[in-house]
Amino acid sequence: VTLRDKAYYAETDRCVGEMLHSDGKTRILDLACGDGRVAALVAPGRCRSLTCIDISAAALSLARARWAARAEFSFAAMDAARLAFADGAFDVVTFVESSEHVLDIESVIGEIARVLRPGGALIVSVANRDSLNQLIARKLGYPPFKTSYQHVREFTLDEFEALLSSHGLAVTGRKGIMLYPYWGVPGIDGVVRHVTDDDPEIVEVLRDMGAKIDPRYAYTFVV
Repeated sequence: VTLRDKAYYAETDRCVGEMLHSDGKTRILDLACGDGRVAALVAPGRCRSLTCIDISAAALSLARARWAARAEFSFAAMDAARLAFADGAFDVVTFVESSEHVLDIESVIGEIARVLRPGGALIVSVANRDSLNQLIARKLGYPPFKTSYQHVREFTLDEFEALLSSHGLAVTGRKGIMLYPYWGVPGIDGVVRHVTDDDPEIVEVLRDMGAKIDPRYAYTFVV
């Protein structure tokens, strides 16, 4: 784990936390919860319930162990594209660092829209297909690439907002996370990676620029 990794995770948590408005009555669903990362952003007394689901039994085992003391938290193995919840069951749905990993994003967003109450909020992070590094690589004549071999599909901000709109969800806020101008760019990334990964000053500049730039060009965006 590099210094850049740590800054990226912390910046994602900061942006999600700023969008996550809850109180003692809020019912939250955390899709693809992993080891319970989003749960760390919900202080005691700040939700009525937090339901954490993941398709991975190993991830759920870690999450349960991590949050065993929080009685308002529950955990279930479930496919995000086929949610076993009633319509309008939740006030907030979080979907963090997962949209690019699911096989059927259309079905997942449809299910999110179904289980959200009218006026409820979705907070989702998305790997950006038009991040600055991708644009630079394409303009240099290199073919498009995903930012991680684990990703199924990445989106531009406009593409993802259109997807949300098609399911009746309106975007009310956008945040950019980190700016990596040379990530994956042939001939450049390998030369500067040791600096962009572990130099504290440069990592902070990349974090600051990501927060200030139009989210359309950030490495990742949250809506």
